[in-house]
Amino acid sequence: MLAKNLTLLILPLLVISCTHLSSDGGENNVRQHANQLLNQPPDQPENRQKIRDELLSQPLTMDAAVRLALINNPSLQSRFAQLQLTEAEMVSATRLPNPGISIANLSRGDEHEVERAVGFDLIALLTLPMRGKIQKQVYENAKLATTSEILMLAHDTRQAYVTAIAAVQRAHYAADVQDAAEAANHLARDLAKAGNISRLDAAREQAFYAQASAEYARLQTQQHSAREQLIRLLGLTDGNLLKLPKQLADLPVTPRELPQVEQLAMEQRLDVQMAKQQTLQTAHALKLSKITRFVNVLDVGYQSNTSNQQPTQQGFEVHLELPLFDFGSTRVAQAEAIYRRSMADVASSAINARSQARDGYARYRSQYELVKHYREQVLPVQQQISQEMLLRYNGMLISTFELLAQTREQISSSEHYLTALENFWLADADLQQVLQGSIQHE
Repeated sequence: MLAKNLTLLILPLLVISCTHLSSDGGENNVRQHANQLLNQPPDQPENRQKIRDELLSQPLTMDAAVRLALINNPSLQSRFAQLQLTEAEMVSATRLPNPGISIANLSRGDEHEVERAVGFDLIALLTLPMRGKIQKQVYENAKLATTSEILMLAHDTRQAYVTAIAAVQRAHYAADVQDAAEAANHLARDLAKAGNISRLDAAREQAFYAQASAEYARLQTQQHSAREQLIRLLGLTDGNLLKLPKQLADLPVTPRELPQVEQLAMEQRLDVQMAKQQTLQTAHALKLSKITRFVNVLDVGYQSNTSNQQPTQQGFEVHLELPLFDFGSTRVAQAEAIYRRSMADVASSAINARSQARDGYARYRSQYELVKHYREQVLPVQQQISQEMLLRYNGMLISTFELLAQTREQISSSEHYLTALENFWLADADLQQVLQGSIQHE
Protein backbone atom coordinates (compact mmCIF):
# COMPACT_ATOMS: atom_id res chain seq x y z
CA MET A 1 0.00 0.00 0.00
CA LEU A 2 2.83 2.38 0.85
CA ALA A 3 4.53 1.69 -2.49
CA LYS A 4 1.25 2.48 -4.26
CA ASN A 5 0.89 5.74 -2.31
CA LEU A 6 4.46 6.72 -3.16
CA THR A 7 3.77 6.04 -6.82
CA LEU A 8 0.67 8.24 -6.73
CA LEU A 9 2.78 10.96 -5.11
CA ILE A 10 5.66 10.76 -7.58
CA LEU A 11 3.61 10.67 -10.80
CA PRO A 12 2.28 14.26 -10.58
CA LEU A 13 5.73 15.44 -9.54
CA LEU A 14 7.14 13.87 -12.68
CA VAL A 15 4.78 16.03 -14.69
CA ILE A 16 5.84 19.15 -12.76
CA SER A 17 9.54 18.44 -13.19
CA CYS A 18 9.51 18.41 -16.98
CA THR A 19 11.74 21.51 -17.37
CA HIS A 20 14.44 21.03 -19.98
CA LEU A 21 17.73 22.74 -20.70
CA SER A 22 17.70 25.26 -23.54
CA SER A 23 20.26 25.08 -26.31
CA ASP A 24 22.03 28.31 -25.28
CA GLY A 25 21.17 28.81 -21.61
CA GLY A 26 18.79 31.65 -22.45
CA GLU A 27 21.38 33.76 -24.30
CA ASN A 28 19.20 34.44 -27.34
CA ASN A 29 16.27 35.47 -25.17
CA VAL A 30 18.43 37.89 -23.18
CA ARG A 31 19.99 39.35 -26.32
CA GLN A 32 16.57 39.98 -27.83
CA HIS A 33 15.42 41.78 -24.68
CA ALA A 34 18.57 43.91 -24.58
CA ASN A 35 18.35 44.75 -28.29
CA GLN A 36 14.78 45.93 -27.83
CA LEU A 37 15.79 48.22 -24.97
CA LEU A 38 18.74 49.56 -26.96
CA ASN A 39 16.82 49.88 -30.24
CA GLN A 40 19.35 47.58 -31.87
CA PRO A 41 18.45 45.32 -34.80
CA PRO A 42 18.23 41.59 -34.02
CA ASP A 43 21.13 39.36 -34.96
CA GLN A 44 21.69 35.64 -35.30
CA PRO A 45 24.90 33.84 -34.26
CA GLU A 46 25.58 32.67 -37.81
CA ASN A 47 25.44 36.27 -39.11
CA ARG A 48 27.60 37.95 -36.48
CA GLN A 49 30.90 37.60 -38.34
CA LYS A 50 29.35 39.14 -41.45
CA ILE A 51 27.85 41.99 -39.40
CA ARG A 52 31.22 42.55 -37.71
CA ASP A 53 33.02 42.83 -41.04
CA GLU A 54 30.41 45.23 -42.41
CA LEU A 55 30.61 47.48 -39.37
CA LEU A 56 34.41 47.62 -39.49
CA SER A 57 34.49 48.42 -43.21
CA GLN A 58 33.56 52.07 -42.57
CA PRO A 59 33.84 54.69 -39.80
CA LEU A 60 31.70 53.64 -36.85
CA THR A 61 28.69 55.60 -35.72
CA MET A 62 27.79 55.46 -32.03
CA ASP A 63 24.99 52.95 -32.61
CA ALA A 64 27.29 50.85 -34.79
CA ALA A 65 29.93 50.85 -32.05
CA VAL A 66 27.35 49.60 -29.54
CA ARG A 67 26.22 46.87 -31.90
CA LEU A 68 29.79 45.75 -32.52
CA ALA A 69 30.48 45.59 -28.78
CA LEU A 70 27.38 43.48 -28.17
CA ILE A 71 28.39 40.83 -30.71
CA ASN A 72 32.16 40.95 -30.22
CA ASN A 73 32.97 41.68 -26.57
CA PRO A 74 34.45 38.50 -25.02
CA SER A 75 33.40 39.34 -21.45
CA LEU A 76 29.77 38.84 -22.47
CA GLN A 77 30.51 35.23 -23.32
CA SER A 78 31.69 34.68 -19.75
CA ARG A 79 28.47 36.24 -18.48
CA PHE A 80 26.36 34.02 -20.73
CA ALA A 81 28.29 30.96 -19.53
CA GLN A 82 27.37 31.91 -15.96
CA LEU A 83 23.75 32.27 -17.04
CA GLN A 84 23.89 28.76 -18.50
CA LEU A 85 25.16 27.46 -15.16
CA THR A 86 22.21 29.13 -13.42
CA GLU A 87 19.82 27.52 -15.87
CA ALA A 88 21.36 24.11 -15.19
CA GLU A 89 20.87 24.66 -11.45
CA MET A 90 17.26 25.67 -12.08
CA VAL A 91 16.55 22.57 -14.17
CA SER A 92 18.25 20.39 -11.56
CA ALA A 93 16.04 21.91 -8.85
CA THR A 94 12.87 21.09 -10.80
CA ARG A 95 13.75 17.43 -11.24
CA LEU A 96 13.02 14.61 -8.82
CA PRO A 97 15.84 13.88 -6.39
CA ASN A 98 17.68 10.67 -7.14
CA PRO A 99 16.88 7.74 -4.87
CA GLY A 100 19.56 6.28 -2.67
CA ILE A 101 20.52 2.62 -3.04
CA SER A 102 22.59 0.61 -0.58
CA ILE A 103 23.75 -3.03 -0.84
CA ALA A 104 25.47 -4.94 1.92
CA ASN A 105 27.01 -8.41 1.57
CA LEU A 106 27.49 -9.94 5.04
CA SER A 107 28.89 -13.29 6.20
CA ARG A 108 28.85 -14.90 9.64
CA GLY A 109 30.16 -18.47 9.74
CA ASP A 110 28.12 -20.48 7.27
CA GLU A 111 25.46 -17.77 7.15
CA HIS A 112 25.54 -15.46 4.14
CA GLU A 113 23.27 -12.42 4.13
CA VAL A 114 22.59 -9.75 1.45
CA GLU A 115 20.87 -6.47 2.42
CA ARG A 116 19.36 -4.24 -0.24
CA ALA A 117 17.71 -0.86 0.42
CA VAL A 118 16.22 1.93 -1.69
CA GLY A 119 15.59 5.31 -0.04
CA PHE A 120 13.80 8.52 -1.03
CA ASP A 121 14.06 11.99 0.48
CA LEU A 122 10.36 12.51 1.07
CA ILE A 123 10.73 16.15 2.16
CA ALA A 124 12.54 16.93 -1.08
CA LEU A 125 9.69 15.28 -3.00
CA LEU A 126 6.99 17.17 -1.14
CA THR A 127 8.69 20.56 -1.49
CA LEU A 128 9.79 20.01 -5.10
CA PRO A 129 7.19 22.36 -6.67
CA MET A 130 8.06 25.22 -4.35
CA ARG A 131 11.81 24.69 -4.64
CA GLY A 132 11.51 24.62 -8.42
CA LYS A 133 9.51 27.83 -8.38
CA ILE A 134 12.15 29.55 -6.27
CA GLN A 135 14.96 28.43 -8.55
CA LYS A 136 13.04 29.57 -11.62
CA GLN A 137 12.81 33.01 -10.09
CA VAL A 138 16.55 32.91 -9.44
CA TYR A 139 17.07 32.11 -13.11
CA GLU A 140 14.77 34.93 -14.23
CA ASN A 141 16.69 37.29 -11.96
CA ALA A 142 19.94 36.08 -13.50
CA LYS A 143 18.59 36.87 -16.96
CA LEU A 144 17.71 40.37 -15.82
CA ALA A 145 21.20 40.76 -14.34
CA THR A 146 22.75 39.63 -17.62
CA THR A 147 20.58 42.08 -19.54
CA SER A 148 21.76 44.78 -17.15
CA GLU A 149 25.38 43.83 -17.91
CA ILE A 150 24.65 44.24 -21.63
CA LEU A 151 23.11 47.66 -21.03
CA MET A 152 26.15 48.70 -19.00
CA LEU A 153 28.45 47.52 -21.79
CA ALA A 154 26.43 49.62 -24.24
CA HIS A 155 26.71 52.62 -21.90
CA ASP A 156 30.47 52.19 -21.47
CA THR A 157 30.90 51.81 -25.24
CA ARG A 158 28.97 55.02 -25.91
CA GLN A 159 31.11 56.92 -23.44
CA ALA A 160 34.36 55.44 -24.74
CA TYR A 161 33.28 56.25 -28.30
CA VAL A 162 32.59 59.91 -27.43
CA THR A 163 35.83 60.21 -25.44
CA ALA A 164 37.93 58.68 -28.23
CA ILE A 165 36.63 61.04 -30.93
CA ALA A 166 36.83 64.07 -28.63
CA ALA A 167 40.44 63.13 -27.83
CA VAL A 168 41.26 63.18 -31.56
CA GLN A 169 39.70 66.62 -31.98
CA ARG A 170 41.39 67.95 -28.83
CA ALA A 171 44.77 66.74 -30.07
CA HIS A 172 44.05 68.44 -33.41
CA TYR A 173 43.35 71.75 -31.66
CA ALA A 174 46.53 71.33 -29.61
CA ALA A 175 48.50 70.85 -32.83
CA ASP A 176 47.06 74.12 -34.17
CA VAL A 177 48.05 75.91 -30.98
CA GLN A 178 51.54 74.45 -31.19
CA ASP A 179 51.90 75.61 -34.80
CA ALA A 180 50.82 79.12 -33.88
CA ALA A 181 53.14 79.13 -30.87
CA GLU A 182 56.03 77.89 -32.97
CA ALA A 183 55.50 80.66 -35.53
CA ALA A 184 55.34 83.25 -32.77
CA ASN A 185 58.47 81.85 -31.15
CA HIS A 186 60.50 82.02 -34.39
CA LEU A 187 59.27 85.54 -35.08
CA ALA A 188 60.04 86.71 -31.56
CA ARG A 189 63.53 85.24 -31.70
CA ASP A 190 64.29 87.02 -34.98
CA LEU A 191 62.87 90.31 -33.71
CA ALA A 192 64.87 90.00 -30.50
CA LYS A 193 68.08 89.52 -32.49
CA ALA A 194 67.27 92.64 -34.49
CA GLY A 195 66.59 94.52 -31.28
CA ASN A 196 62.94 95.24 -32.12
CA ILE A 197 61.54 93.51 -29.01
CA SER A 198 62.97 92.80 -25.62
CA ARG A 199 64.56 89.52 -24.68
CA LEU A 200 61.85 89.18 -21.99
CA ASP A 201 59.07 89.23 -24.62
CA ALA A 202 60.98 86.70 -26.72
CA ALA A 203 61.42 84.44 -23.68
CA ARG A 204 57.70 84.61 -22.99
CA GLU A 205 56.90 83.42 -26.51
CA GLN A 206 59.46 80.66 -26.15
CA ALA A 207 57.91 79.55 -22.84
CA PHE A 208 54.44 79.50 -24.39
CA TYR A 209 55.74 77.38 -27.27
CA ALA A 210 57.33 74.92 -24.84
CA GLN A 211 54.09 74.66 -22.87
CA ALA A 212 52.06 74.18 -26.06
CA SER A 213 54.42 71.38 -27.17
CA ALA A 214 54.07 69.63 -23.81
CA GLU A 215 50.26 69.93 -23.94
CA TYR A 216 50.21 68.48 -27.45
CA ALA A 217 52.30 65.50 -26.31
CA ARG A 218 49.99 64.94 -23.33
CA LEU A 219 46.88 65.01 -25.52
CA GLN A 220 48.44 62.60 -28.00
CA THR A 221 48.93 60.12 -25.15
CA GLN A 222 45.37 60.72 -24.00
CA GLN A 223 44.14 60.15 -27.55
CA HIS A 224 45.96 56.80 -27.71
CA SER A 225 44.59 55.66 -24.32
CA ALA A 226 41.02 56.63 -25.23
CA ARG A 227 41.24 54.73 -28.49
CA GLU A 228 42.61 51.63 -26.73
CA GLN A 229 39.78 51.75 -24.20
CA LEU A 230 37.26 51.67 -27.02
CA ILE A 231 39.16 48.88 -28.76
CA ARG A 232 38.95 46.74 -25.61
CA LEU A 233 35.21 47.27 -25.27
CA LEU A 234 34.69 46.40 -28.93
CA GLY A 235 36.66 43.18 -28.45
CA LEU A 236 39.06 43.88 -31.32
CA THR A 237 42.35 42.01 -31.48
CA ASP A 238 43.64 44.29 -34.23
CA GLY A 239 43.21 47.95 -33.37
CA ASN A 240 44.02 48.99 -36.91
CA LEU A 241 40.59 47.73 -37.97
CA LEU A 242 38.90 50.52 -36.02
CA LYS A 243 37.82 53.51 -38.08
CA LEU A 244 36.30 56.54 -36.36
CA PRO A 245 34.79 59.81 -37.62
CA LYS A 246 37.05 62.84 -37.44
CA GLN A 247 34.69 64.77 -35.18
CA LEU A 248 31.75 64.34 -32.84
CA ALA A 249 28.21 64.40 -34.15
CA ASP A 250 26.54 67.80 -34.11
CA LEU A 251 24.04 68.82 -31.49
CA PRO A 252 20.52 67.48 -32.23
CA VAL A 253 18.09 70.02 -33.62
CA THR A 254 15.88 69.63 -30.56
CA PRO A 255 16.57 67.97 -27.19
CA ARG A 256 14.56 65.07 -25.83
CA GLU A 257 11.31 65.98 -24.17
CA LEU A 258 10.73 63.67 -21.20
CA PRO A 259 8.06 65.20 -18.95
CA GLN A 260 7.42 61.81 -17.28
CA VAL A 261 11.06 60.87 -16.87
CA GLU A 262 10.55 59.43 -13.35
CA GLN A 263 7.69 57.20 -14.41
CA LEU A 264 9.65 56.09 -17.45
CA ALA A 265 12.57 55.04 -15.26
CA MET A 266 10.29 53.14 -12.87
CA GLU A 267 8.78 51.20 -15.77
CA GLN A 268 12.01 50.37 -17.61
CA ARG A 269 14.83 50.12 -15.08
CA LEU A 270 16.13 46.61 -14.66
CA ASP A 271 17.47 47.17 -11.14
CA VAL A 272 13.94 47.98 -9.96
CA GLN A 273 12.60 44.86 -11.68
CA MET A 274 15.39 42.77 -10.15
CA ALA A 275 14.61 44.08 -6.67
CA LYS A 276 10.96 43.15 -7.11
CA GLN A 277 11.91 39.69 -8.39
CA GLN A 278 14.22 39.20 -5.41
CA THR A 279 11.38 40.10 -3.04
CA LEU A 280 9.08 37.51 -4.66
CA GLN A 281 11.83 34.92 -4.46
CA THR A 282 12.40 35.68 -0.78
CA ALA A 283 8.67 35.48 -0.06
CA HIS A 284 8.53 31.97 -1.51
CA ALA A 285 11.64 31.00 0.44
CA LEU A 286 9.96 32.25 3.62
CA LYS A 287 6.97 30.01 2.97
CA LEU A 288 9.29 27.06 2.38
CA SER A 289 11.12 27.75 5.63
CA LYS A 290 7.84 27.74 7.52
CA ILE A 291 6.73 24.49 5.87
CA THR A 292 9.96 22.69 6.80
CA ARG A 293 10.27 24.36 10.19
CA PHE A 294 9.74 21.23 12.34
CA VAL A 295 10.58 18.48 9.86
CA ASN A 296 13.57 19.22 7.67
CA VAL A 297 14.75 15.65 7.05
CA LEU A 298 12.34 12.82 6.27
CA ASP A 299 13.65 9.82 4.35
CA VAL A 300 11.46 6.84 3.40
CA GLY A 301 13.09 3.65 2.17
CA TYR A 302 12.31 0.10 1.09
CA GLN A 303 14.57 -2.67 2.40
CA SER A 304 14.99 -6.33 1.34
CA ASN A 305 17.34 -8.70 3.21
CA THR A 306 18.05 -12.25 2.00
CA SER A 307 19.94 -14.96 3.85
CA ASN A 308 20.91 -18.51 2.95
CA GLN A 309 19.64 -19.66 6.34
CA GLN A 310 16.69 -17.34 7.03
CA PRO A 311 13.56 -16.34 5.14
CA THR A 312 13.76 -13.11 3.14
CA GLN A 313 13.09 -9.95 5.14
CA GLN A 314 11.21 -7.10 3.47
CA GLY A 315 9.89 -3.82 4.82
CA PHE A 316 10.12 -0.03 4.98
CA GLU A 317 12.21 2.27 7.10
CA VAL A 318 11.72 5.94 7.93
CA HIS A 319 14.50 8.33 8.91
CA LEU A 320 13.22 11.42 10.71
CA GLU A 321 15.20 14.31 12.16
CA LEU A 322 13.88 15.08 15.66
CA PRO A 323 13.63 18.83 16.39
CA LEU A 324 14.94 18.53 19.96
CA PHE A 325 17.45 21.42 19.86
CA ASP A 326 16.53 23.43 16.77
CA PHE A 327 12.80 23.90 16.18
CA GLY A 328 13.36 25.74 12.89
CA SER A 329 12.91 29.17 14.42
CA THR A 330 16.36 30.28 13.27
CA ARG A 331 15.61 29.38 9.63
CA VAL A 332 12.31 31.24 9.77
CA ALA A 333 13.93 34.26 11.44
CA GLN A 334 16.64 34.33 8.78
CA ALA A 335 14.09 34.16 5.98
CA GLU A 336 11.98 36.91 7.54
CA ALA A 337 15.06 39.14 7.93
CA ILE A 338 16.02 38.55 4.30
CA TYR A 339 12.48 39.40 3.24
CA ARG A 340 12.54 42.67 5.18
CA ARG A 341 15.90 43.48 3.63
CA SER A 342 14.57 42.81 0.13
CA MET A 343 11.57 45.05 0.77
CA ALA A 344 13.94 47.82 1.85
CA ASP A 345 16.00 47.21 -1.31
CA VAL A 346 12.89 47.69 -3.44
CA ALA A 347 12.15 51.01 -1.75
CA SER A 348 15.78 52.09 -2.10
CA SER A 349 15.82 51.14 -5.79
CA ALA A 350 12.68 53.17 -6.42
CA ILE A 351 14.10 56.24 -4.67
CA ASN A 352 17.40 55.96 -6.55
CA ALA A 353 15.63 55.44 -9.87
CA ARG A 354 13.52 58.58 -9.48
CA SER A 355 16.41 60.71 -8.26
CA GLN A 356 18.86 59.51 -10.92
CA ALA A 357 16.24 60.02 -13.64
CA ARG A 358 15.64 63.62 -12.55
CA ASP A 359 19.35 64.33 -12.21
CA GLY A 360 20.27 62.66 -15.50
CA TYR A 361 17.62 64.54 -17.45
CA ALA A 362 18.55 67.86 -15.81
CA ARG A 363 22.23 67.39 -16.72
CA TYR A 364 21.26 66.38 -20.26
CA ARG A 365 19.18 69.54 -20.78
CA SER A 366 21.73 71.86 -19.18
CA GLN A 367 24.54 70.44 -21.34
CA TYR A 368 22.35 70.86 -24.41
CA GLU A 369 21.77 74.54 -23.60
CA LEU A 370 25.47 75.07 -22.89
CA VAL A 371 26.54 73.64 -26.26
CA LYS A 372 23.87 75.70 -27.97
CA HIS A 373 25.19 78.82 -26.22
CA TYR A 374 28.75 78.16 -27.41
CA ARG A 375 27.59 77.42 -30.94
CA GLU A 376 25.29 80.42 -31.31
CA GLN A 377 27.00 83.02 -29.12
CA VAL A 378 30.64 82.38 -28.23
CA LEU A 379 32.01 80.94 -31.48
CA PRO A 380 30.37 83.52 -33.80
CA VAL A 381 31.71 86.38 -31.67
CA GLN A 382 35.21 84.90 -31.67
CA GLN A 383 35.01 84.48 -35.43
CA GLN A 384 33.95 88.10 -35.82
CA ILE A 385 36.82 89.28 -33.58
CA SER A 386 39.32 87.27 -35.61
CA GLN A 387 38.09 88.82 -38.85
CA GLU A 388 38.36 92.32 -37.39
CA MET A 389 41.84 91.60 -36.07
CA LEU A 390 42.92 90.32 -39.48
CA LEU A 391 41.68 93.54 -41.13
CA ARG A 392 43.65 95.60 -38.65
CA TYR A 393 46.73 93.47 -39.18
CA ASN A 394 46.47 93.93 -42.94
CA GLY A 395 46.18 97.69 -42.29
CA MET A 396 49.32 97.49 -40.11
CA LEU A 397 47.34 98.64 -37.08
CA ILE A 398 48.24 95.66 -34.87
CA SER A 399 51.30 93.46 -34.55
CA THR A 400 51.73 89.86 -35.57
CA PHE A 401 51.78 88.84 -31.92
CA GLU A 402 48.35 90.36 -31.34
CA LEU A 403 46.98 88.46 -34.34
CA LEU A 404 48.51 85.20 -33.11
CA ALA A 405 47.13 85.82 -29.63
CA GLN A 406 43.62 86.15 -31.08
CA THR A 407 44.13 82.96 -33.08
CA ARG A 408 44.98 81.15 -29.87
CA GLU A 409 41.93 82.66 -28.19
CA GLN A 410 39.70 81.44 -31.01
CA ILE A 411 41.18 77.95 -30.77
CA SER A 412 40.62 78.00 -27.00
CA SER A 413 36.95 78.84 -27.55
CA SER A 414 36.68 75.93 -29.97
CA GLU A 415 38.20 73.67 -27.32
CA HIS A 416 35.60 74.84 -24.78
CA TYR A 417 32.87 74.14 -27.32
CA LEU A 418 34.30 70.65 -27.92
CA THR A 419 34.34 69.97 -24.17
CA ALA A 420 30.72 71.06 -23.88
CA LEU A 421 29.72 68.92 -26.86
CA GLU A 422 31.59 65.93 -25.42
CA ASN A 423 29.86 66.40 -22.06
CA PHE A 424 26.50 66.58 -23.81
CA TRP A 425 26.98 63.21 -25.54
CA LEU A 426 28.28 61.71 -22.29
CA ALA A 427 25.17 63.04 -20.52
CA ASP A 428 23.04 61.56 -23.31
CA ALA A 429 24.67 58.15 -22.72
CA ASP A 430 24.12 58.48 -18.97
CA LEU A 431 20.48 59.41 -19.48
CA GLN A 432 19.85 56.32 -21.60
CA GLN A 433 21.44 54.12 -18.93
CA VAL A 434 19.58 55.86 -16.09
CA LEU A 435 16.26 55.12 -17.80
CA GLN A 436 17.17 51.43 -18.21
CA GLY A 437 19.35 50.58 -15.22
CA SER A 438 21.37 52.31 -12.57
CA ILE A 439 24.87 53.63 -13.24
CA GLN A 440 26.99 51.13 -11.33
CA HIS A 441 30.34 52.89 -11.40
CA GLU A 442 30.02 56.62 -11.34
